[in-house]
Amino acid sequence: MAYAKLIMNPIADAGRRAKKWSQIMGLLKSIGRYFEHDLTGVSGHAIELAKSVARKSYELVVSVGGDGTLNETGAFMQTPRKTHKDNRR
Repeated sequence: MAYAKLIMNPIADAGRRAKKWSQIMGLLKSIGRYFEHDLTGVSGHAIELAKSVARKSYELVVSVGGDGTLNETGAFMQTPRKTHKDNRR
């Protein structure tokens, strides 16, 4: 299992985030951490990627992009999940 999952929007900040991508990958590799990554393709894609992250056990999730990427990833990751129905009403 990977230590970290990176969700990256390569066109964020007029493509400037993509220029940082090699630095981020290099940093994780230099500290000996195995990671997986996904690139967003369209608006809302980070939400779908975050859903897949929630089904796995990563120690770290990194959102690389702009406000939209962070909002989509963070909002989903903070949504409480019910593991069973509460029928005590």
